[in-house]
Amino acid sequence: MIAIYNLQVVASECVPGQSVIVGPFDQDFYAGRLTKYTFTAFINEEKYSLSVVCKLGQPNKPLVVGFPGYLSNPEGHLVFYGAMQFIDSLSDYTIITINDREGNGRDGSWYLGKQLDCGLFSYQILINLAVNFFKNELSPSKTLFFGTSMGGFGALIHSTTCSVDETYICVPQSSLDPSYHYFRRSTENYSLEREPFTVSPHLKALSLETDKKYKSCLKKNPFLDINHLGKFIKSGGSEDINDLFGGVQFSGYYHLLASRYDHPQDEDGVYFSQQILPILNTFSDCNVRFSSAILPFP
Repeated sequence: MIAIYNLQVVASECVPGQSVIVGPFDQDFYAGRLTKYTFTAFINEEKYSLSVVCKLGQPNKPLVVGFPGYLSNPEGHLVFYGAMQFIDSLSDYTIITINDREGNGRDGSWYLGKQLDCGLFSYQILINLAVNFFKNELSPSKTLFFGTSMGGFGALIHSTTCSVDETYICVPQSSLDPSYHYFRRSTENYSLEREPFTVSPHLKALSLETDKKYKSCLKKNPFLDINHLGKFIKSGGSEDINDLFGGVQFSGYYHLLASRYDHPQDEDGVYFSQQILPILNTFSDCNVRFSSAILPFP
């Protein structure tokens, strides 16, 4: 059982120099139109917070939620992940960016946050509360998620708890299994493991760095692996998690952009086989509407 209480939402103007606009977007247009929202709540008697940067649009227009990738903001500023890939910057859409400032060195936690004693993570609850807040305020005509890499994982898993219409994910991870090559590879050569081997500091920050810890958490938290999540949804889920999120189901539609190889040294395509193919298989097995574009090069 998870007790959530005393949710507070504080809005403040983004001060120039304290936020960064990520991507090839109209910097001048967005610069004076951004608002920071801080969502704070007590979850099982512990206080947790989440920051969101927002360009408010008009009611009854689409709500677009962005999940930036790993190290998209190494300076630690507030991030706004503009969405001009999809929409005109002059539109009346509301665009919000989830700021993941947890994890190793605050470099990101795959949009999980801090682990709770129930096996779930703080951001799983706070992101759901934040998205529902904007839905209640704006009554959007539809909700779209998009994210890249670490943000792709975030968009993928949170799309199942936030009643999302369309989700766009680019080169995402789909599992945090520490045995997967993605978390063991050498930074010098993708085809090799780190030598001498050390556990991933990013998974260690989430207490998921060993097979034992990961599998123990996975029993309580089906969102850590796409295959496990698909089976969870097909089975009807659990009463506790369904009650917490108002149900768990895949987005109405997904588009997946990925490559056959993650890095030039990824000669065997292990990234695709471990992180991308399971998404395609799970979507197919669960009768999820999706399209994909898989590039044949790194």
